[in-house]
Amino acid sequence: MAAAVRSQSPPGNTSELAWLCAGHPIMTINQETTSPTTWFITGCSRGLGLALVRSLAKEARNLVIAACRNPSSVHALNAIVKECQAHPGDAGEVYIVCLDVED
Repeated sequence: MAAAVRSQSPPGNTSELAWLCAGHPIMTINQETTSPTTWFITGCSRGLGLALVRSLAKEARNLVIAACRNPSSVHALNAIVKECQAHPGDAGEVYIVCLDVED
């Protein structure tokens, strides 16, 4: 069973987003499990969603489904996908899906 936990707190007045963007993980997966973990993340075009995709993509056992309104215009997200594809086995799998939530 995988568990998401806070690994470290940001020092001082550093925001959690700045801490995450600097490469410090906010969540980690229990290292005892080797089974793949699937993540569905919305709002991946920028901010916390993009930073979370970037962080999770570093772990080979993660399958990340990144959702955003217009996938073709999110160059940073597409770069993460290309980086993962260039290093199979060392990075997670990232798939981008179009998702627009409107009433």
